[in-house]
Amino acid sequence: MAAAAPVLIPKHYFFKLGLAWILMWIAPAVHVSDEALTGFLAVYNPTVLALRSQFGFWPMPTFEFREWLVGLVVGILLLALSSPWLSGTHAGFGNSSILWWSSAES
Repeated sequence: MAAAAPVLIPKHYFFKLGLAWILMWIAPAVHVSDEALTGFLAVYNPTVLALRSQFGFWPMPTFEFREWLVGLVVGILLLALSSPWLSGTHAGFGNSSILWWSSAES
């Protein structure tokens, strides 16, 4: 079986992928900011504790503010730092997205 010729994808597809990725990590960043500013844990932790006392077991953890915020910030930073790979400005992940995109087209 002959190898398929490489698929050349126009540069604007990488721009669209990069823009979508950037918007995808900005949305959770705004959401986490809103939760941190409005006291989300003041509602979340008592709810988890009440459900644990009612059902005996509840799989959701309770958090202190610092550990909760640090975990979410680290996750969002990882998403943000991977933006160059997805926007086509870095060869590594851009090539992977070409493979995925070309296999989805066939």
